[in-house]
Amino acid sequence: AKAGIAPEDVITCRPADLLEPELEKYKEEFKDIAKSEEDVLSLALFPQVAPKFIEKRDHPVAEAAPAVSAPAAKPAAAAQPAAQKKEPIVVDKAPTKEEVEKLGKQLDKLKAEEKKTTDSNNNK
Repeated sequence: AKAGIAPEDVITCRPADLLEPELEKYKEEFKDIAKSEEDVLSLALFPQVAPKFIEKRDHPVAEAAPAVSAPAAKPAAAAQPAAQKKEPIVVDKAPTKEEVEKLGKQLDKLKAEEKKTTDSNNNK
């Protein structure tokens, strides 16, 4: 025996073989909210977070965006572009080529405006 380890404490097998199977227990425990084996594993590993995640995933609630009040008379505010209409993002389907191209153009436009604003601020 090695120094400091009693012979009966030495593990000579795969440590996981000493664990009792728990998957069936968790499947029964979470049968009301788990829709897949992945859900069961998530609930077993993350019991505080996974139930909230699964609830939000299965029953999404549209949250209203918080109202933002503009600061009083800020001179740079006049130079800011008008707020664009925000479109909801749909995550239950793959985006179409047209949607990707439209978003790419919007992103390019925003980057160009940001660069223009940054350049004009640096030249002051």
